[in-house]
Parts: sequence; structure tokens; C-alpha cells
Amino acid sequence: MYKQKSLESRDINYIYEDSFVWVHINSIKKKNSLLYREIYEYYKHRNSSFCFFKGSVKRFVSKNEVEIYIFIDDNYNTSKDDFNYNIIENVKYLLPIDTNFGCSDNTQLIYLNSPNLLENIYQRYNKAYINKENRNCIYTYIGYILLSVNPYENFDIYDESYMKRIKDRNDLFAIPHPFSIANDAYNCLLEDKISQSIIISGESGAGKTESSKQVLKYLTYLSYFQKGYKKKKKKMIPNECDKIEIDNMKYVDNNLKYMDDTLLYNYKRCGYTTSDNNSPQEENDTIKKAKKNYDYDKHSYSDNNDNIKNNIDKKKKKKNNSKKNISNINLKSDDYTNIINTYSSSTYEEKIQNSNPLLECFGNAKTIKNDNSSRFGKLMKLNYNEKGILCSASIETYLLAKSRVVDVPKGEGNYHIFYSLCQNEKLSKEFDLLPWYEYNYLIEIGEKKKKKKNN
Repeated sequence: MYKQKSLESRDINYIYEDSFVWVHINSIKKKNSLLYREIYEYYKHRNSSFCFFKGSVKRFVSKNEVEIYIFIDDNYNTSKDDFNYNIIENVKYLLPIDTNFGCSDNTQLIYLNSPNLLENIYQRYNKAYINKENRNCIYTYIGYILLSVNPYENFDIYDESYMKRIKDRNDLFAIPHPFSIANDAYNCLLEDKISQSIIISGESGAGKTESSKQVLKYLTYLSYFQKGYKKKKKKMIPNECDKIEIDNMKYVDNNLKYMDDTLLYNYKRCGYTTSDNNSPQEENDTIKKAKKNYDYDKHSYSDNNDNIKNNIDKKKKKKNNSKKNISNINLKSDDYTNIINTYSSSTYEEKIQNSNPLLECFGNAKTIKNDNSSRFGKLMKLNYNEKGILCSASIETYLLAKSRVVDVPKGEGNYHIFYSLCQNEKLSKEFDLLPWYEYNYLIEIGEKKKKKKNN
């Protein structure tokens, strides 16, 4: 047995007879040229190629050299009886093969070297196609780093049931997944009261854009969960209210904020009055009507006092012209505040999710490796309150490839927005736009005569 110190002095590798080792292709090329040519011919017409090959230590030739039998491939069945598959190599150029392949964390490997790490990721990736329960095997941890291999197809591991599963487990290393990373960052944010960062990097087509979407999706899910929304939005219309007189847009108690009189007008319009003559059944009917007709998504409110006051002035002028008065409305102070807060927040979670298509439309384009490749970098900031509820967000963009607008690389496309404009019938008629394939900026010169395809 040979006790070998690797390049990292803290790692110790053991090589002994009948053990399996990784042999670099350069060692095979130098020690056995015929075997190297055999390997070259075998992989000549294949898409895959390898730098390391598996070998079995047959015997020690000297203190530092061993004879190794090389395995070309698991599917290689053309072994020749008179062909020499052996090489003699110094042990310092050999790397032991691990026995813990398939682990969810590469740091669990006994011998942490490049070929072992790649083999573990390769085996886990193949495992993801065995059944639906193993779909998350496209992800593998390296300590606190999550490494992903893009399968270029949709797996059912990003829905609400999977988010609930991650949240219930509440363990970073239990399930390798972007949701687990986001969940751990969220927990650290609430427990340590320190800002957290999640960095998503990789080459083009690695899946950075989709991973960022999943992280945002889960973080907004946690915010919804903290609000108690879950699947249904919280109903803010009170069932029983105390009388509070509200005249146009005045302060109500000392603890209440401004409230646009449009809100009061909508209550009045829906039939929500304070008349004592109304029967309980009539009051319930008006409440139901108010709930039905009051659409939160049709209004946008801000905590900015200037904007609120401007809205108030406009509505007051309109009110004076129409000579309409608003009756008293039954509202509790807490319910009043809840309604204001609901309008002020205007669901940041939904805004964040809805911003992705807009950014992709103007900043994504087709490349050789990816049909929806981001051509810019972005910094997304999510701000939470002490209860873990999302209260604001911002997105900053960096390094947009502006040259693509006038100089599209061969085999690639321009930004999606241009094709969308040409495909829209209403805009095409309004601005007299031609089909997208008629513009040189949107298609390579000389490609017009080819078959027209949807981008």
C-alpha cells in the first residue's frame, strides 16, 4: 500500500493492489500509444470524451510505480486478447476512486478530487431520470454551494406542494434545491437580523435565469405564508362595525392614516350604508356585494403623502362638481387601518413575479446555447420587516449587451421585444410594421429566402 499526499497537503490518498484509480489520458498517451489510439478511435464518433479513465491496480512494480489495467468504457466490449490494456505509472499521478458516489453533498466524498466530483454529479444527474422522486438530483451541494446541471426540460419540482415540502423539512441539506437555499437565507435573516445574499452564477445556458425565478418565487411564498394568505387573500371587509363619522378625507382618530375618498365612494356605490332601517339580511347582502365588487387589483395606493393628497384634491373637485356627498360608514379603527395597509402594500410579491416577463422581454435573446438567455446582469433587493413580510423590493440592471440590437451574432437572435412587436396584430397595423423576418436587424442577411419560422 502506498500512502500518497495529494496537492492539498491535508488530503491523504491510499493506493494498494486491486484498488481502483483514475488515470489521466496524458499518462495513457505517454505510456501506451497503441491503447491511446484505441481510445481515440472508440470515442471518435461519440459526443462524449473523457480526461480520466478508470483503472485497476494489478501490482506494484517498484516502490512508487504500479501496473494498471485501463477500462476504456463500461460499454466497451471489443477487448482483444493480444492487445495490451496495461500501463505502468508513478503513483503520484494517480487518484483513488471513491466509493460514496450518489451522495447529495460532494464534501461527503472520501477522496475529494476532480474526477470523483464529476463522477458523483454525473451519477446523480442520471438518477434524476429514474423516477419522479429523484428529479431534484440535478442539484448537488458542495458545502453551502448548490451546483445544478441544466436538464433543458421542465421537472415538476417547483410547484406549491414542493415549496411546502421544503418549508416543512426546514433543513438546508435535506433536499438539494434552490428552495432550500432561499429557505435557509430567509431563516438566517429572521434569526440573526443580518442581511443575506444569494449569488447565482454560471456560463450561458446553465440555468441562472430560471434559478433566480425559483428563488424569488419561494421568497415571495414565504412572505405570503407569514401574512396568512396561503391560497386566499385576506378579506378586509368587516362584518360588524362601530359608527365612525368620516367627512370626505379627514383624519379619523389620531392613529389612522390618510385614506382616499375613492375608497369611501366605492363602499357607498356598493350599497354599504349605515342606515338603522336596514334589516340584518339587507346589511349582509350589501356586505357581500361590497366584497364582490371591491377589486383590490384595480387600485394602487402609496404611502407617499404627496401622492395621496393629490388624489384627494382631484376627487374633491370632482365631488364638488357632481354635488355628491358621502354618507357615514360603519368601520372599526383596526379594520380601517387594515384596509389602508392592504392598499398601500399592493402585494409586492405579485409585482416581483410580474416584473420577470418585462425584464426578459427587453433583456433576453436567443443564443446558440439557450433560447431565452439573459444578456444583462441584475441585482434584486428584497426588504422584509421584522415579521418576515416583504415590504419593498428593487431591481438594478447591469451590463446590457446593447450592441446586439444592431449586430446579432451568427445563429442567434435579437431581443424578444422586437419580435413581440411585429407579432402583435394591433401594433403592427397601428405602426405599419412588417413581419419580423423582413428586418435585417432581426434576421441574418441572406436568411430571408429560407423557410420562415417562429422565433
